[in-house]
Amino acid sequence: MKRILFIFFSLFFTCIYSQNLSFYGVAIDSTGSAVEFANVVAIDPETDQIGSFAITNAKGEFKLILKEKKTFLLRITYVGYKKFEQYLMAEENKANPQIFTLHTNTETLNEFQVVADIPVLISGDTIIYKAEAFANGRERKLGDLLKKMPGIEIDINGEVKVQGKKVNKVMIEGKTFFDGDTKLATKNIPANVVDKVQVLKDYSEASPMKGLKNDDELALNIKLKDGKTNLIFGDITAGIGPEKRYSRHANTFYYSEKLSSNLIADANNIGEEAFTISDYFRFTGGLSSISNQSGTEININQDMGIPMTNRSNATELNNHFGALNINFSLNKRWRHSAFAIGFNSKNKMASRSYRSYLNTEENQNEILNTTDEINQNSGMVKYTTTFTPSENTFAKYSLFSKFGELLNSSNLFSIFEDTDNNIILTRNRDPFDFDQQFNLYHSFNKNQIFSADLSANHKRINPELNLITDQSTLSPIININPAEEYNLTQYSGVKSNQYNAVLNFYQILNRTNHISLKTGFSQTNQKFTSNITQTDQEVNRPVGSDDFINNSTFRNTNIYFGAGYKAKWGQLIFNPSFTINKISIANTNQESSSYSKTLFLPELYTKLDLTRSQSITLRYNATALFPDIQKLAPGYIITDYNSLYKGNPSVNNGIYHNLSVNYRIYRLVSGFSGFARLGYQRKLNEITPIVNFEGTNRINTPDNIGEINEAATFIFNSTKKFNSFLIEGGADISYQKTNFYSNDQPVLNKSWGYSYNLGIVTTILKSVDLELGYRERINDYKSTINSSIFITRSPYAEININFLKNFSLKPTYEYNFYKSKTINTQSEYSFLDVYFSYRKGGSPWEFGSSLYNALDTRAIRQDSFTESLISTYEYYVQKRYLMFYCKFDL
Repeated sequence: MKRILFIFFSLFFTCIYSQNLSFYGVAIDSTGSAVEFANVVAIDPETDQIGSFAITNAKGEFKLILKEKKTFLLRITYVGYKKFEQYLMAEENKANPQIFTLHTNTETLNEFQVVADIPVLISGDTIIYKAEAFANGRERKLGDLLKKMPGIEIDINGEVKVQGKKVNKVMIEGKTFFDGDTKLATKNIPANVVDKVQVLKDYSEASPMKGLKNDDELALNIKLKDGKTNLIFGDITAGIGPEKRYSRHANTFYYSEKLSSNLIADANNIGEEAFTISDYFRFTGGLSSISNQSGTEININQDMGIPMTNRSNATELNNHFGALNINFSLNKRWRHSAFAIGFNSKNKMASRSYRSYLNTEENQNEILNTTDEINQNSGMVKYTTTFTPSENTFAKYSLFSKFGELLNSSNLFSIFEDTDNNIILTRNRDPFDFDQQFNLYHSFNKNQIFSADLSANHKRINPELNLITDQSTLSPIININPAEEYNLTQYSGVKSNQYNAVLNFYQILNRTNHISLKTGFSQTNQKFTSNITQTDQEVNRPVGSDDFINNSTFRNTNIYFGAGYKAKWGQLIFNPSFTINKISIANTNQESSSYSKTLFLPELYTKLDLTRSQSITLRYNATALFPDIQKLAPGYIITDYNSLYKGNPSVNNGIYHNLSVNYRIYRLVSGFSGFARLGYQRKLNEITPIVNFEGTNRINTPDNIGEINEAATFIFNSTKKFNSFLIEGGADISYQKTNFYSNDQPVLNKSWGYSYNLGIVTTILKSVDLELGYRERINDYKSTINSSIFITRSPYAEININFLKNFSLKPTYEYNFYKSKTINTQSEYSFLDVYFSYRKGGSPWEFGSSLYNALDTRAIRQDSFTESLISTYEYYVQKRYLMFYCKFDL
């Protein structure tokens, strides 16, 4: 296989380079000075299409990749200069670059004229991509188009990143599209309606705050093609297949000056997930965390204990999804936006896992067969209104709510040493989250700016757990009456209320210096109750003593003050700041306790612009992480069929020192974009689990550990755009060192994770899109007790072929090789999906078929690691199936 890949890549690159050459040039003005950021395009006179493009660097230099021995039209444009055009013969001239002189234009070119001529324009903090320069007509959705634009990537979750940084907001014609999520945009906006993609750096809705903070937020604004406003557009797809398979999907869009609406609907039982359980928990509605301004955080536990399903680990996926987004403007000052999302899923999973418990006395091994049924009904709504009475004042109110019902029924068969156990474990959750925010920004004058941020958040969850077993797995700890079948039920409830208010004042001293002051208040109130009962002969009775009952309250109040200084010296931004927190904590369990403390938390932000296209950013901050009520409540709660959790009322906060260095480079001249991040975290007094084994059972208790824990990450991503292909590659290396105690013995865990990827994207003969790539993941787990190494290698290929004008064939293939070095086992599995479609030129109708899992692969391998457990999973997946569909473009 390696020999075949080597021959293929060699022929591939030989073919590409044999047809192309590099043309070098320099753009200067009439005085002989270099013209930087001039836009250079080479146009094929026969097709009137852009054959290559470049942006001049600081020396006025550029390079074009051209077809050998062919005449082209060279066009150079820059604001303030006359357009330069000249027909030239393509030839290799690296040793003697040609010089081109631009002459001043008395009539300034407007931005639209410049953008219309070139694929990419950098204008201040905005990067503008012209869609048609990157599209070939085979792109279906926005995500397919964005992947072809240099510096933009779509991650595994479908979210957008630009030069390694996550995009916070997507807009269409300046109007928000489902605030807080970019996946819905990449998966649903049709690619053929996009005219331009604008990347807005240092984005802020409130113009008075621009440049004052260090959020570095990114936003995408999608500009529509002419004729796509004031009318409804979108698409509708319907599919059907054997064994009652079905798929329905609809997108509709309407945009006008005052009103815009987007409707997305999806229903299928083939594993196409428009929305997932993990999306539900990740979705923030675009609301920022005001409490983070204090430098302290309370990590409220929202672990649902629900498996996250997707096509790669589930045997059945049935999903129904609907979403509506509306923007309405009464006038230019007052705007309203809202969305509503509903999601229903009924999914099934099946797995076989090999588990090694890291017991200091002896390692214990278990084989666990599991089948899960996961049902979810959830929804979320958001309403936002903004009022801008003048350019100096901006006010915003947001309301966001999430609610749901999640039921997970698990049937397990455990083989632990010489003991077999049949287990039924049912978890029921009904999370509810209601969040309100108010933001006000006002400039008293050009040198004094004021902001106020207020928020109130209410969370509620009432989890219920029912455990039925053959063997009394928890009996050494819980006093359980002997029975043929052991039936335990746990009821619990957590209510959390968080209130935050912070005032900021900025005094601008001059063009390069300002100081900031802030004062704030935050309070978190929580109540936690739980109890465990045993059902024996239809009679419910409490188990054990008060040790199995929780009735606790918790309050954390923080009053804080902070100050900062920000200066710009040449290309360097220097911004030190600090926050002083006065924190009072009251905790009531069987007994009441309270204490207070003062924390000084420093922060530093620096950014150095090496050039206009290169920067280095360094961030340091100290944060305090406080426990929530579930870590403080002293009563036992059941977390799994053989696992209990017991809080610790004496647990205190940990201090984290966080350091990161980011490097970004974006060279339009050479088509290169790169991002690198080095992060380090030093954890002092961290809250870590203390694990005690009693037979086959585990008891986890949190405590502050004296030893220092550490974590480090290194991330690198880059893309290189050539004339006819794009190369992308990256690496993600993570390290974590965790000290904890097991059976009162100190244990040191170290884990390394290595991920590498390399891919090539190209178009061959104008009708074949080809993507080839390779991914590798290595997980290296080491502890005082045990060690394991897992390796997964995954080459993949995706081909999109247009033939006979109206037909399209798109096979996607991925091969996986999984190996466990510890137990010397390995497995191989592959996935092949094939899509076939027919669309007559100019017709809104499309007909096609899809063959999923054509090789009928039935299982995959994955691994996981915790403080007390190393697991290897074999997940069973959906079998092969065929679908026929039709699509209509509105």
